[in-house]
Amino acid sequence: MQPESKTYYPLVSIITVNYNNAKVTAELMASLNRISYPNLEIIVVDNASAENPVAVIKNEYPSAIVIESKSNLGFAGGNNLGIKAATGEYLFLVNNDTEFTEGLIEGLLEVFGKHPDAGVVSPKFHYFFQKGTIEYAGYKAVDTLTGRNSMIGCREEDKGQYDAVSETHYAHGGAMMVSARALAKVGLMPEVYFLYYEEFDWCEQFKRQGYKIYYQYKSLIYHKESMTTGKNSPLKTYYITRNRILFMRRNVKLPARMFFMLYFTFLTIPKNTLQFLLKRESVHMNAFWKGIFWNLKHPKPDNIWCGIAGFIDFTQKSDADILRSMTDVMAHRGPNDAGYEVYEHPQASVGLGQRRLSILDLSKSGHQPMHYEQYSIIFNGEVYNFKEIRTELEKLGHHFHSGADTEVLLKGYAQWGEKILDKCIGMFAFVIYDRTAEEVTLFRDRAGVKPLYYYWHDRTLLFASELKGICEHPAFRKEIDEKSLSLFLQYSYIPAPYTIYKNTHKLKPGHLLKLSLRDAAIREVQYWNVLDAYRQPLTGLSEHDVIKHTEELMHSAYSYRMVSDVPVGVFLSGGYDSASVAALLQSNTSSRIKTFTIGYKEPQWDESKEAKKIAMHLGTEHYEWIVGANDAKDVLHHLPEIYDEPFADNSTVPTTLVSRFASKEVKVVLSADGGDEVFAGYNKFNQSLRYTGSFPKPLQRTLSAAMSVVSPEIIPYFNKQYNFASRYEKMKLIWASGKPQHALKYISQYLTENEVNYYTAVPADGYKTNFDMNGELDNMNDPLNRLLAVDYKTFLVDNNLVKVDRATMSVSIEGREPMLDHRLVEFLAKVPAGLKVKDGINKYILKTIVHKYIPKTLMERPKRPFIAPLQEWFKDELKEQMQYYLSGERLAKSGLFNVPHVEQLLETYLSGGKVSHQKLWNMLVFQLWYSRWIEKL
Repeated sequence: MQPESKTYYPLVSIITVNYNNAKVTAELMASLNRISYPNLEIIVVDNASAENPVAVIKNEYPSAIVIESKSNLGFAGGNNLGIKAATGEYLFLVNNDTEFTEGLIEGLLEVFGKHPDAGVVSPKFHYFFQKGTIEYAGYKAVDTLTGRNSMIGCREEDKGQYDAVSETHYAHGGAMMVSARALAKVGLMPEVYFLYYEEFDWCEQFKRQGYKIYYQYKSLIYHKESMTTGKNSPLKTYYITRNRILFMRRNVKLPARMFFMLYFTFLTIPKNTLQFLLKRESVHMNAFWKGIFWNLKHPKPDNIWCGIAGFIDFTQKSDADILRSMTDVMAHRGPNDAGYEVYEHPQASVGLGQRRLSILDLSKSGHQPMHYEQYSIIFNGEVYNFKEIRTELEKLGHHFHSGADTEVLLKGYAQWGEKILDKCIGMFAFVIYDRTAEEVTLFRDRAGVKPLYYYWHDRTLLFASELKGICEHPAFRKEIDEKSLSLFLQYSYIPAPYTIYKNTHKLKPGHLLKLSLRDAAIREVQYWNVLDAYRQPLTGLSEHDVIKHTEELMHSAYSYRMVSDVPVGVFLSGGYDSASVAALLQSNTSSRIKTFTIGYKEPQWDESKEAKKIAMHLGTEHYEWIVGANDAKDVLHHLPEIYDEPFADNSTVPTTLVSRFASKEVKVVLSADGGDEVFAGYNKFNQSLRYTGSFPKPLQRTLSAAMSVVSPEIIPYFNKQYNFASRYEKMKLIWASGKPQHALKYISQYLTENEVNYYTAVPADGYKTNFDMNGELDNMNDPLNRLLAVDYKTFLVDNNLVKVDRATMSVSIEGREPMLDHRLVEFLAKVPAGLKVKDGINKYILKTIVHKYIPKTLMERPKRPFIAPLQEWFKDELKEQMQYYLSGERLAKSGLFNVPHVEQLLETYLSGGKVSHQKLWNMLVFQLWYSRWIEKL
């Protein structure tokens, strides 16, 4: 007979910190008695409460361990006392008003079983019935852990309200279960204060130890004074006052708001804080009034980012349901709110839809579409200087009903028409319907930070922030444009105005598109062009003055993109661009900005150590995640959904990962894209000038002609070198042209046009792009600045900005690009090349500025791109994925590839041949996209 197996129940220590409320403590103890889990240790820390509940605890739960503190140690200090006394394998830290449901402990332990490398498992929680979803390790709480809704922190009397909301629940308070094994490595809780109406984070130390954290807590507030003195710190007084008032401003309407503001501010201040105020202790009095005056100085803005979509249908077959589908498919761009309106014009149906992501406020005053006089608007982005424009409009007699920049933009358009664009500093894509003029106008910002696509065919105009919105309309024809495929395989992205679909376009940066409802006439108008800036005479300022003015513009641009009362972070790679953003921002604030870095296990690709040294020098609150091939594999299949047309930049994987990582901490993140383009950082600029300037032009043409009759395959030694055939073809084309801007075009290609024709089944004559500009550049500025202008209009707009926008918005955070402030771009366009690259030093101006804040010894090292080590991964962990999607069977499905040629390329690569992995990466990304959007697998 086999011995009967016994279920192992690890010891779980439940730790709760009590604050002077015997009734709540009694309810918690009663809730604990309902748990059937057989191996519990209950620890209650009485945190110097006025109502000593020790007798209640002993009566309700006699086996509980009670720790009495003689002083109020705060949330962290109280939990640390409990942690020291705990002996369990898992420690479950809970608020003292948490309610336990049957099966909850088992559910949490199940998550740990599925994720043995986890350090913490914790639900998302919100205060005062703010809408949110409780999650464990990515699972919704509905029917996952307990077979019923797990009401973490939910009181019995509130269940009816929670149950009425389908699959989305509310929670008051919070709880987290910690692995004692993980805890032993990181020590006690950081000395943090729990701030009312603000989230907090306990897990930074776990992340540094390599543990996975399943949680939704946010910002850290450090303060050691209360841990040692047992008194409230001035910092806590300030934040409690400030945030209670702010909460009421956001959530309670007048006139009740005034009553509740007074109640929350004066009557519910913690007792020891009130004692400080009554004693008129100056530090607390100052902190108290500072918290009040903060609200007087800060209007309640509607900082909103979102996705927009709509149609102008002259067949009048489109309706509100179609508009809703087009808009809601982009819910990740705006999970907080949505608006849909359809207007009937005698000639057409006009639909305007918007999804809204609110960073500060979700009041109805910011709802879109927004209307004023004959105008209606939907808006995506932000006008950073909207307050200045609003003041100007108020002087002209305009009145405002919200704190939204949308309203400023709408009334500014009513006042000045398209000239409003000249006043705006920001990133935006918006649409205005003018009922009097009977026209609809689409707008896109100068740099193209915010995307806007449109489809024009069969008397129907469709538009959306992402292509997936357009794909939802039944009139849209999903036809692949072979010429765009050719561009994608060459560059790894599709340059504007083209897209992967026929009749579908990107609205070009600095452009607007007008459609007349009277005659269905469409026209595109350019209102800003970076080439105009480069055509201006070069500045005569001295080096000192150029650097001084550049730094002033950078401070202004960076400051505009900071939001004072929401968490803001910076992507920090360790290079000069991101270091400049972190350094200048940190120099202007006493608060620690948050910086985020992705590192790799492969040392030759990893910059995380350098980034960490910079963060430590600047004093930022630094977050680091070392990723591997398995993390990339997880992202790989999400890329087609995130980018929704083929997009194969090598850094899509790390950018997506760092965006996910940052989204746990911040709602806004600043990226340093644009630094290489405006300050001259890329080596490809040096190469383009060197390749076309080393020999006289006649000699270059002679060499090119000779190369045309000699195959690279027959040249000994060189034919065995890395990617030689492609490099040979590029040099032949570069010398045939002799122009640096054409050299930049060929250097930027991963496959030449001849190679694309070799690997595809339908050879296509390529579209002309901004790489092919000739007359526009020949007499403009100096050779280096011409290259910067080309790169700004190609790689920057259609690669880098697309990458960051989609990656950040996929996790509902906003990416901002301070280096693309048009004032900075326009000034640097007039700076001569000799100051951008001086004495062989690229980015001379930027480096000089950065060295004022960060020692040169921390910064000077070989430039490494922010890319993933795909070359190593494809031959190991990701090899199976590549072989599957580039198999002959899969390639044949689209009919677009020359299957034997691609198979031979893959075989050569996997057998160790000197083949560029980027060629295969481009093809793999297309195959993944095709599977998702054409085959819909």
